[in-house]
Amino acid sequence: MPNIRLPDGSVKSFSGPVTVAEVAHAIGPGLARGALAGKVNGKLVDMTHRIESDAELAIVTERDKEGVEVLRHSTAHLLAYAVKELFPDAQVTIGPVIENGFYYDFSFKRPFTPEDLAAIEKRMAELAKRDLPVTREVWPRDKAVEYFKSIGEHYKAEIIASIPAQEEVSLYREGDFVDLCRGPHVPSTGRLKVFKLMKVAGAYWRGDSRNEMLQRIYGTAWAKKEEQEAYLRMIEEAEKRDHRKLGTQLDLFHLQEEAPGMVFWHPKGWAIWQEVERYLRRVYRENGYLEVHCPQVLDRSLWEKSGHWENYKELMFTTESEKRDYAIKPMNCPGHVLIYNKGLRATSPRERCTASCASARSPRTTAISFALSTTSNRKSPSSPAYCRKRMPTSGSRKSSTSSPPGRKSASARMSYGTKLSARSQPHSTQSGSPIRRYREREPSTDPKSNIT
Repeated sequence: MPNIRLPDGSVKSFSGPVTVAEVAHAIGPGLARGALAGKVNGKLVDMTHRIESDAELAIVTERDKEGVEVLRHSTAHLLAYAVKELFPDAQVTIGPVIENGFYYDFSFKRPFTPEDLAAIEKRMAELAKRDLPVTREVWPRDKAVEYFKSIGEHYKAEIIASIPAQEEVSLYREGDFVDLCRGPHVPSTGRLKVFKLMKVAGAYWRGDSRNEMLQRIYGTAWAKKEEQEAYLRMIEEAEKRDHRKLGTQLDLFHLQEEAPGMVFWHPKGWAIWQEVERYLRRVYRENGYLEVHCPQVLDRSLWEKSGHWENYKELMFTTESEKRDYAIKPMNCPGHVLIYNKGLRATSPRERCTASCASARSPRTTAISFALSTTSNRKSPSSPAYCRKRMPTSGSRKSSTSSPPGRKSASARMSYGTKLSARSQPHSTQSGSPIRRYREREPSTDPKSNIT
C-alpha cells in the first residue's frame, strides 16, 4: 500500500499501485485537469507513471518551470509529426528544448521556405485540436533500430544503435507518429495551444562539419497566449536594434552569406574599430600589461582539455586537415595558458603572471596581457579560471622612487616598448608611468597589412 507524500507535507495512502494521474484526481478535479507531468522522488515522469511503493510526489502544471519545458518538448514532437505528414520524405533527427522554445532538425531534399513554415504551423494546430493521446512505449533496442530503418528513418536508427544493446528504449506515440524520447510529455496534444514557428537555420548532423547539413526549425511555446505575445514583442523590439541592420544603415559594416557571421568593415566602421583598439592598448600599457598573439585555429586536443569539445562542439567552427581535427578558438584563455606553461613569466621566483581576457582584438592581433605580481611564491595558474584577474601589488621590489598611487613600480612590470626588452630600462624619475615614455605600436593604416 503506497503512501504518497505531497509537497505540503500531507500523505495520501492507496490500496495498490497508483498512477500520477490517479493521485492528481484524488487530490482534486481542478488539479487533475491542469496536470502535465509528475515529479516522483525528484524525477520528472509522465502522468501515466505507476507508483508502486512509498514516494514523494509533486504534480507539475503549467505554472511550474518544468511544466513549461514539458509543453515545449511536446511541441517539438508535434512539429516533427506535422512535418512528416506534409513532407513524408523528410527524416527526423533530434528536437530538444532550448531557452524560450525548442527546435527540431530535419534532413530534407530542399530548403524549407517561409511558406512551408506557415503550412507546418497550421498542421500543428490541426493535430493539437484532435487531442490525440500521447503514450509511452518501451521497446528492446534492436527492435527499435529495425523499426526506424524499416520506415526510412536512418538518423533515428543511428541514434538508437548507439545505446547499449542490453538497454530498453522509450518511444512516444501520438496518432501515426512514433518518436524516440526519454520524456516526459503532455498527456495529449490538446494541451498544446500556444506556439509559433520562428525560423529555419542550418546545423550539421551531430555537430560535425564532415556530416550532412540538416535544417533546424526553431519554435517557441508558452503556457498562456499573453506570455507568447509579450515574448514576440520583445523579439520585435530587439530586431529594430539589430546591429546587422544598424551597421548597414550607418555605413559601418555589413555581413554576407559568403562569410557567415563575419564582418565586412567599411571605412567609417574600421576607423571606429581602430580608435577603440588604440584606447584599449593605452589602458593596457598604463596598467603594466603586455600583448601576446595566439593562433586562431587549434587542435581538438586542447579543446578536449578545456571542456569545450564535450560541451560546446556543436556551436564551434571545426575543420579537418591531414587526419587531425581543429576548431577556431571560441575563447582566448586555453591558448594563453599554453604560452604561460611555455615559460612566459617573470624572472623572479616570487613573481608570476596572470592573464586578462579583456583583450584588444584586430585582424592581425588577438591580444592578451600578462601582468607581473610579487605577492607570494604560489603555484602558477593552470586553468582559464585565473583569467580576468589582477594580482595585488603588495610586496613588489622597492625602487629608487615611488610610483603614483594605484600603479606598480617600473621594476615590478614589463615594458611594452617595441624595441625595449622587459626589465632592460632603469626606473624613471619622472612623474607618471614610465611606460608612456616608450614608443607606441599602433595598428597599421595600410589596409593590406591588416589582411589575415
